[in-house]
This record gives sequence, C-alpha cells and structure tokens, in this order.
Amino acid sequence: MNMTAATVAIDEYRSSGVLGDVERSDAHGLVNLLFKGAIDHMLAANGYIERKQKQEKAVRITKAIAILDGLRSSLNIVDGGEIAQNLDDLYDYMQRRLVVANADDDASIINEVMGLLREIQEAWNTMPYEARI
Repeated sequence: MNMTAATVAIDEYRSSGVLGDVERSDAHGLVNLLFKGAIDHMLAANGYIERKQKQEKAVRITKAIAILDGLRSSLNIVDGGEIAQNLDDLYDYMQRRLVVANADDDASIINEVMGLLREIQEAWNTMPYEARI
C-alpha cells in the first residue's frame, strides 16, 4: 500500500468531521469510510454546481479524487490479480471523469462516478467476514 496516498485519503475523510469513526474502524471499515467520504464530497460538489459556486465545487471534487487515489493506492496489484487490476482501472477512470466534471461543471458525470463507487461499496459491504482485510 502506498501509505502517502492512503494517509492523504484518510486525512481528507478526517477533515469532514468524523475523526472518531476513523479512529474506531478496522481496515475494512476504513475502506468503507473512504467510499462514504468520496460520495459525500461528490454530493456536495453537485450542490455547488447547482449554486454556481465553482471554487467550492472544485475543492470537493479534488477531495473526492484524493480519496479515490488513496483507494487506488491501497490495491495490491501483484497479489490481487485481475480483480485488483480491474479496480485500479475503474478508479483511474473515475478520477479522469471527475476531472472532466470539474472542468465542465457537469453533475451528470459526478452522478455516474457516484453510481460506480456505490456499486463497489455494495460489493465491499457484502464481502464475507473471513475474506475481509
């Protein structure tokens, strides 16, 4: 795991006011908090797009991208095989789409990325206990 990117992602989530949740979570729970944090930032970005608050929108999208980077850097491509590689590709795609959403003030792209991330989160949350990290 790239601790720098993962630390940045966790710091981004901490900055959203849920420090206690981060400190009480196991590794599986931390990943789930990162999913939630990225989604929360994207929801906020959509609100800022509606209100035409470009600077605030950009800050929230940047934070969501940082969290996705942390999720991406935590993947073990060597041992994770095809699943890890597919997740890496998907996180990369989501990050690139958020850059476009930011440049174009496009809430539909943010909604697309949130949908993808929610699918990953749902799969993560249905993972059997013994398979969790």
